Amino acid sequence: MRRPKIKVTFDLQPGGTGLRTGARSRVIIRSNTRRSALKITFVMRANALNLNRKVSVAPMMDYTDRHCRYFLRLLSPSALLYTEMITAAAIVRGDAARLLEFHPAEHPVALQLGGSNPGELAQAARIGAAFGYDEINLNCGCPSDRVQSGRFGACLMAEPSLVAECVGAMRAVVEVPVTVKCRIGIEPMPHTATDTYEFLVRFVDSVAQSGCQVFVVHARQAVLNGPMLVGPGRESSTRPGTRAWKSWPEPEAK
Repeated sequence: MRRPKIKVTFDLQPGGTGLRTGARSRVIIRSNTRRSALKITFVMRANALNLNRKVSVAPMMDYTDRHCRYFLRLLSPSALLYTEMITAAAIVRGDAARLLEFHPAEHPVALQLGGSNPGELAQAARIGAAFGYDEINLNCGCPSDRVQSGRFGACLMAEPSLVAECVGAMRAVVEVPVTVKCRIGIEPMPHTATDTYEFLVRFVDSVAQSGCQVFVVHARQAVLNGPMLVGPGRESSTRPGTRAWKSWPEPEAK
């Protein structure tokens, strides 16, 4: 059986540019021409567009907005950029255009969603894909109290079946990749987990059953019952057996 073909149109504007495909995927084409705009049409096979994930900029609240991402794109032409986490409810019930509009030069760029309602996440993912995002990412890594109170972020790692349901609902309505951002574990750990590695393996294995093929792992445990930020003289502990953040003593003068 032959693979389906997609008609792809690249609109190359002088000085550089963007494009879109029938499958709502996007890529960046750089052009050094200073002449009039050049339009090229050709046919390529489905699934030929793959995001380069070797270098990416993590989603950061209050930082990776559209202005920051545009600046970062000037520094790196191909790094995968992420939005700040945006709740699915804000997109579905609020001003989606204000939250999601971005400059074409930002591609490739992923939309990170926060939420735990499969139906609402599916609606938000569909809207995000329509705005042209190259990937939809589900936040399962933020440990803040505010995020936990909304039942999303790192606390979702304790509910892999729900995460799988959410991912499945989003994948059913979009053609771009749906990925998951998570930690290596959470603290306190569920009583059913014997160690962090086993916990992570079970989480990934369960969510992968929904079709998720990419997991972006922040290689630290998320402390759910402690401060989220570090400051001078403090550090988050990810060593087995530690259950709280601690202040490290100043070295004694000899």
